[in-house]
Amino acid sequence: GATSVTKDLNVSLDLNGVNQHYQALRQIGEESRKKLLVANDLMVERSMPYISSTGISKSVSNLELSASIPERMPKPWDLKDVGRWGENLVYEYLKNMNPKATVIWMNKDGETKAPYDVKLMLAGENSLRQTRFVEVKTTRFKDKNVFELSYNEFMFMGDQGGRINYDIYRVYNAGDASNVYIEIVENVFEKVKNHMVRLCLAV
Repeated sequence: GATSVTKDLNVSLDLNGVNQHYQALRQIGEESRKKLLVANDLMVERSMPYISSTGISKSVSNLELSASIPERMPKPWDLKDVGRWGENLVYEYLKNMNPKATVIWMNKDGETKAPYDVKLMLAGENSLRQTRFVEVKTTRFKDKNVFELSYNEFMFMGDQGGRINYDIYRVYNAGDASNVYIEIVENVFEKVKNHMVRLCLAV
């Protein structure tokens, strides 16, 4: 009777306590996993060399980007989310700077595997020479100017002897609305050809 009910109640309370403790441990474990992922990504990215690029790029300051910064901040442990945030930033910036142009974010609805992330077509112009193909490279660091370039990206920028306008927008301090800025290298293939930009091989 009463004794049985009391025992059942005690067991129930004990189980609730165990469940709460288990959930707390899971939360701690998940947070620790995220921190380890961030630390590992930072270590890998920081292990890449720094190469001076003074004079070959132009900067877009944090102030100039203030109207283009996405409202949703990226998850720092998710490199794909960080990269997507950078693409969104550049897309909004190009729209704001070219109100009469057509700006297309290639990956807006999902990854397309295109060799560029944003296409800028000037108003009233459909020729290839009046189109700029923009590849966005994003980092959470403030000064890391070395990044990966895929085979498809390299082959595309060299298409037609490098006569297409292929630009790289390097986003620094991604996810930091107060400090994010962009360095732009226009017509990358031409600068590689003229030894103004260096290619690196990481092994």
